[in-house]
Amino acid sequence: MKVAFLSTERSSTNKSYHERLHKLAAGLNSLGIQTDFIYFRDMYPGKPALLQPISCVMNFKAIQQCDIIHGGDTLGTYVGWPYKLLLKKPIVHDMHGDAFQDECLFLREQPWNPWRMFHVIQAGFAELTASCISDYYICVSEFQIKRLLSKGIPSAKMELIRNGVDTSLFYPISKDSNFYFTFCYAGAMQEYQDIEILLRAFHKLEINNVRLKIIGFTNKKERLKMQFKSLIKKGVELLDRLPKKELIKHLALADVLIIPRKNHVCMRYGFPMKFAEYAAMGKPIIVSDVDETSILIKKHGCGFVYEASNYKSLLVKLREAIIMSKQSFLEMGKNARRLAIEEFEWKKIARKYAIFLKRILQNHKEF
Repeated sequence: MKVAFLSTERSSTNKSYHERLHKLAAGLNSLGIQTDFIYFRDMYPGKPALLQPISCVMNFKAIQQCDIIHGGDTLGTYVGWPYKLLLKKPIVHDMHGDAFQDECLFLREQPWNPWRMFHVIQAGFAELTASCISDYYICVSEFQIKRLLSKGIPSAKMELIRNGVDTSLFYPISKDSNFYFTFCYAGAMQEYQDIEILLRAFHKLEINNVRLKIIGFTNKKERLKMQFKSLIKKGVELLDRLPKKELIKHLALADVLIIPRKNHVCMRYGFPMKFAEYAAMGKPIIVSDVDETSILIKKHGCGFVYEASNYKSLLVKLREAIIMSKQSFLEMGKNARRLAIEEFEWKKIARKYAIFLKRILQNHKEF
């Protein structure tokens, strides 16, 4: 069996979503399933994604040699429509959140930006096209599964394939007792990350020897970094994006890890990869109640859940984490690590996907 992964990005991209694609591919390779990647941004016309199907002709031979097409998110599925039309290959739509609602959220931040308006139109068209050509679906959350079921898509055509983590890379590291109790957020500072609420809640703590570390600023986020600098008070550290090994060291030195997401419909159906990474570190995790991570936190007893966009609710959870007993603290960390090993290990996720792909191939041959 051979699977072709389609992406509307460049091969050099370092987006977390592409880490998902490469981890899935590597896992399939280890199980004897061949994979190939096609990056449409590397070919003419490059962008926008709406025009990328033009370059499909350059890869017809490669796709002919594949058995199944993996559409890397909604746009990655959309660009595969010529292959579906002419080669009749089964397409797996890798769904992560809601592409159209994502762009609507970004447009809300910049309502008069014509490029943002175009992206909303592009996402809407891509979502419509992808829904017409997709044969099967893999979803990162149970919420997304339920959403597809409500649209009349049979459960046999979908599988839960979460975002995962390499637990041999992300793992608990013993640290010396620290004078400071440290909260940490690490991410790409997207519009849907509610960093302002996090800062506001932290400043209301008014407890000595507590620190907040925010990691992940890039050159594109320099203005945001300067904005945060004007808001922060004593005890907050802002760090640029770090190499993975160095990032893991910072996560290990923290006491509690945080994912502060806004309350928006596009958040409900996603599943942040950092949740799996945080859990693997064996740390208590604080999340907002916008997606399935909040359910897993409560089910497995590995952290705290606060009401999204409510700094007072977050403030309560920050205080609870600080005064928690050492025994409860360690138990939460063990529960988080156990969850990562049992549910989020990439090797296990790849095996589950391989079984689904074999079922797809068998159904296609019978058809």
